[in-house]
Amino acid sequence: YYARIAPLLDGLARATADMRGQMPQLTLTCSHGIAYHWLLPRLPAFRQLHPGVDVLLRPVDSDCRFDPERIDTVLHADIRYINDQHPLRGPPRIQALELARPLVFPVASPGCLRRLAHPPRTAADLLHAPLLIEDNDTEWRVWFAAQSVNVAQVSGHSRLWQAHLALAAARAGEGIALANTYLLEDDLKAGRLVRVTTTDVPLRDVTLGSYVLRSTDQAWQARAFALLRTWLEAQFHTGSETLVTKDHHAPPKKRLPIMP
Repeated sequence: YYARIAPLLDGLARATADMRGQMPQLTLTCSHGIAYHWLLPRLPAFRQLHPGVDVLLRPVDSDCRFDPERIDTVLHADIRYINDQHPLRGPPRIQALELARPLVFPVASPGCLRRLAHPPRTAADLLHAPLLIEDNDTEWRVWFAAQSVNVAQVSGHSRLWQAHLALAAARAGEGIALANTYLLEDDLKAGRLVRVTTTDVPLRDVTLGSYVLRSTDQAWQARAFALLRTWLEAQFHTGSETLVTKDHHAPPKKRLPIMP
């Protein structure tokens, strides 16, 4: 009975809110890195553009759990970096949209690079450099494999739990971190961090995953969420020079199927 009447009650609530000119609160969860380094500085522009949409930004590193059966007056959306090694999974009736597929590259502080015994000639030379690892070495191993360097294990100089902690350690000169422009755009512009390059064999462009926007069918149809979704697509598109889709023949971003 609940399953049959839930969509009707949801539609009634949305229709009532629309008639009154009201929009429900929207909670946007995302990882700390993208929240602090990319989204937070841009949210004031969204609030100025859409003052009627009440957005609560909630940084969380654990993957959110959507309940498509629940009717809630607070809409919930999530931006998550989905690694290619861990396909997106979720319950039925969850919508997903790929926002960006950024290039991932090694970065370090200028001081850290000066302390290296010699400039790296090839990607393999970085195995002897102080590498900063997050909770495991998977991303580094995949990145090295894309450079035709296959290693069973990457021994890091320091192990950090989250991407923004690894970047903080890189700024402090502790070692070399893997990151993308969405996490360190200001650091690159200010020169606090620089891209690591090699002298003999150029490093190949590598992608390891995508930033994905997810929500329930209920939230996806709401006007407040539609405004935020359209704005997010435009904001991520402004950084398209960091995407693989810079290829003019690449297909446009699409909604992603959710694996049950």
